[in-house]
Amino acid sequence: MSASIHSKAGRNANAWALGASCYWSANLLGTMRLLLFLMFSLLCVHQANADSPISVSGRTLRMTIESAETPFASSGSYRILPSGVDNSYAIVPTSGATSVASGAYSYAKTGAATAQLGLSEVGFGGVTISLTFTNGSSGSYVVTTASFPGATQQGIFLLYSGKAPSEIYGYSVTVTVSSGAAPFASGGSYRFLPANTGSAYAIQGISGFPDSVGTYSYSKTTDSTGLILFTDSLVGSGLSSQLSFDTETTGTVLLKQDGSGGYQTATFEMVIPGPPTITIAKSNLKVIVSWPDFAAHYRLESTTELVAIPPWVNANPSLETNSGRVLATFPINAAQRYYRLIKP
Repeated sequence: MSASIHSKAGRNANAWALGASCYWSANLLGTMRLLLFLMFSLLCVHQANADSPISVSGRTLRMTIESAETPFASSGSYRILPSGVDNSYAIVPTSGATSVASGAYSYAKTGAATAQLGLSEVGFGGVTISLTFTNGSSGSYVVTTASFPGATQQGIFLLYSGKAPSEIYGYSVTVTVSSGAAPFASGGSYRFLPANTGSAYAIQGISGFPDSVGTYSYSKTTDSTGLILFTDSLVGSGLSSQLSFDTETTGTVLLKQDGSGGYQTATFEMVIPGPPTITIAKSNLKVIVSWPDFAAHYRLESTTELVAIPPWVNANPSLETNSGRVLATFPINAAQRYYRLIKP
């Protein structure tokens, strides 16, 4: 009987062991499936985020060198400025043994997370830069050239994507030149000062630049780029400054002139005017509402009550400017009224 009990206990033990084995096997299988699912999900997210752009027109690439063979620089960093106006580009050295270059470029998206940038460099020949994106704005690169088979330069890159403003009225833009080719200066600094209204500007020389004046137009060309077209009292007409924004107030400049092979590269820093402040004054039987003229394109609205959702309406004033301010005049009536400015 004791043997029978032992045998029964053994069978129960074997049954438990088999059940436990099946339990852990099932859980292990489930865990492996979960891990595979998570890995696939992360891969999908990575692939979704590592999307190479269709174009780099007007956008600055910062290249940081990690290794290279002759004839490429083996250390340092530089910026590539593809033009947003045509297929020209310029290279701006920022550190190490890198050098200035310019020429024509081409760009092609070659895969979901890859692209190829071709540079036809003056005095060097064709260069191919293979870009592999780890996210939408950065990754690794490899430079090759048919002129030196087997030679490469490798490193990491960052594609800047700062936010360009919709207008630059009243801004102060300090420009520091990093390179240039005739007829433009290759060094120095100046301040570009668009008027608060209209199309006039002034250039205030800081180092190596004379003062000048002229007229300009500005357009936001992409989310991160802007274009200034201008005619200058000293340099002449057909000038274009491409602004590529690293942040909302800093970035790089590529200056060109129609019919000229020259160029100028620079970095810039903008000082943005603060928000306009409304002043209200009484004059005889009228109310005069005024604000700085750099905000002349703002819309004046009014309401008779400040509730949770005020019923703001266009004030439709007759406007004039005087001593750097925009003036809106209204007759005095019995109803109280509140005013605000809206940026278009």
